[in-house]
Amino acid sequence: MTLIRWWGIFTSEQGRISSESPSVPTTLVNFLSFSLGAHLALFRNDVTTLHEAAQVTKTLGHCGRLRILSLLRPGPLSVCQIASVVRAPPSTVSGHLLELRRAGLVTEQRRGKWVYYRLADADPATAVLNSVLTSIEDDPTLRQDAALAAGLRGTSPAALCENFTPLERSTT
Repeated sequence: MTLIRWWGIFTSEQGRISSESPSVPTTLVNFLSFSLGAHLALFRNDVTTLHEAAQVTKTLGHCGRLRILSLLRPGPLSVCQIASVVRAPPSTVSGHLLELRRAGLVTEQRRGKWVYYRLADADPATAVLNSVLTSIEDDPTLRQDAALAAGLRGTSPAALCENFTPLERSTT
């Protein structure tokens, strides 16, 4: 199967991508092979473009968004729950979540008047995201974030949203 893009021609055989054009850098081919794999196909609607791959990597390049993605790994959280943990205003967290949603890394679900966010299930970037989150899971900030978020799971975000106060961090 051949995939034609403005940057060259790629062929996909058994989930591997190779370049037939000498102008395509090997690192790009390797990145696409690793992160997108068998998701590149002409007969599907989820063909990933270079622009989409760049958007995902750009989105993953921000510490605040990586913290949010790490918080969402165990399950969904509301904007105010996330804001309390990362000690940022809900408007800032909403902006980060918008970027993550545009990149296809998170999805939202409305429950009454609250919107909960969770990691996207089936996305070409999921393999890259899981790899990144696994490599940083021992970070002390992310461990504290996870401990704080564990206490918020299953509780209503109403109290957090009405009188927003960031949660206190332990100094140990």
